[in-house]
Amino acid sequence: SFTPQAEKKGLDLSVEIADSLDRWWIGDDFRIQQVLSNLISNALKFTERGKITVTISLVDNSKIDDSTRNVRFQVEDTGIGIPSQLQPSLFQAFTQADSSTTRQYGGTGLGLTISRRIVELMDGEIDVESVVDRGSIFWFTIPLTVANINTSIPPKDSNPVPTVTRPTDTVKILVAEDYPDNSNLLLFMLNSLNYQADSVVNGREAVDQSAQQYDIILMDCQMPELDGYEATQLIRQREAKGEHRTCIVGLTANAMAGDRQKCLDAGMDDYMSKPIDLDKLASVLQKWLENENNVNRNNSQ
Repeated sequence: SFTPQAEKKGLDLSVEIADSLDRWWIGDDFRIQQVLSNLISNALKFTERGKITVTISLVDNSKIDDSTRNVRFQVEDTGIGIPSQLQPSLFQAFTQADSSTTRQYGGTGLGLTISRRIVELMDGEIDVESVVDRGSIFWFTIPLTVANINTSIPPKDSNPVPTVTRPTDTVKILVAEDYPDNSNLLLFMLNSLNYQADSVVNGREAVDQSAQQYDIILMDCQMPELDGYEATQLIRQREAKGEHRTCIVGLTANAMAGDRQKCLDAGMDDYMSKPIDLDKLASVLQKWLENENNVNRNNSQ
């Protein structure tokens, strides 16, 4: 998919897969593609001449157990490079190498932050090596299980993510979050659980959008124009007139003892503290989607 862009810039784009790699692996292909796509897209953006090489190989001493290995994905370019003093902050939100880079190439730097979060969710790590005017190497490693196509291999996680018996394509979820990094990450996580979701960026939009009768709203508590508490109260006032009742789950960066009660007092049904854990998110969705009685009951807590 990146070949036309590479050819337009006169760049050589190639993929090298180590012979030591098994042919089939068990892992999250969607997330891996998202991270690789972001790294390749950045390499194309910041490389004017030369080449971009994608390499996939086993990490030295990569054996974790009998069937799991650490696999390294690497994107190397011959682009503008990054000063050493700026490299540690690259994976922080809204970071660009400098203001002139932002003006010339555009972007907010959110892609690398999201990539780091995704890699960490897969129990991996991501980093960069770069020299100004010579190029950069962005890499990430993740544990993957070798797939035995003749024998079913159970996941290495002894506590797999719970599933919901209700078809996911019938579930309507709204994400209300003003910070793009957090919103995109939530959408990625929901997608990995096979859910599709809409998103809004403030409480006022959440109130308006909720009229479309969602099953669950993931409501950030701190948002501009109207915070999550006020938005929830307005939604509950409207529902008191006989409208469909939506399950609202509060999201907050504060982990104080009184936060859960504050969410419940505002009319929310549940509460999750940030950073959001994938297993916790899946459990909350299962809790409120396993039957309509849970989704639509009045808050009795």
